[in-house]
Amino acid sequence: MALCAAQGLAAVLLAVGLGTPVWGAGAAVVELYRAYSTPAQLPVHLLFATLGFALALLGPGAYSMDACMFGWRRIEFPDARDGHITGRKRRGPASKGSSDNPN
Repeated sequence: MALCAAQGLAAVLLAVGLGTPVWGAGAAVVELYRAYSTPAQLPVHLLFATLGFALALLGPGAYSMDACMFGWRRIEFPDARDGHITGRKRRGPASKGSSDNPN
């Protein structure tokens, strides 16, 4: 009974986006326990556990309560070709002359 209540609370808080890493990991642990206790439904519980761990690792979305309270973190990966952050404009050397001149 307490396991169902904890999982219901986790579902509501994950839907609202409050405590996403904590409740995502908690839901994943509960699903792993259920996968162990009922092996007949193993694939379903492993899928839900994977989704819970993914939510815990990804964290809150842009419009969640966590993002409103603590800020939304965006991870930007450097471009492998030139070592610069993707999505940002590179600053080249300042050119003397017209803007049409590439040098």
